[in-house]
Amino acid sequence: MENNMKNIKRVVLIPLAISSAILLMVGISHALGIFDTDKAPVGYVGMPAVTDNNVYPGPVTMFSVDYSSADWTGNLHAYPVTQAGVIETTDKWSVATTVGTITTTAYGAAATIGAQNWDTERKIVTMDGLTKLSFRWNNLSTAQQATLGD
Repeated sequence: MENNMKNIKRVVLIPLAISSAILLMVGISHALGIFDTDKAPVGYVGMPAVTDNNVYPGPVTMFSVDYSSADWTGNLHAYPVTQAGVIETTDKWSVATTVGTITTTAYGAAATIGAQNWDTERKIVTMDGLTKLSFRWNNLSTAQQATLGD
């Protein structure tokens, strides 16, 4: 009787193992069929970084980045971290724009930079020898202009 039970267990377990393997293969092939690289989202989400690993003494900010390889754009975000270690959900670098009665908000450093006046608010500089100059086309030497092109 005991010998017959071993045979029954073998008869039952072998088909179970085979059917499990078949189900696994079917599941994997189904999952692979669903994953289409042409329909996959394009981009990169970088590892978040914080200004300090000790949140108790004062303001700490968590920075995160995103990047899209579709159009080579990216953004830098800054989120406050409370003394309890809770990351707030409002990007510190958000810019609200109101047109008529509709207000839209853009987020990240790109929004803040985009809202600045390129001529008066952005400080981008270069040097000509020891002289500091605003980075403007007319302030560049002929060699620098040739290097940059039009």
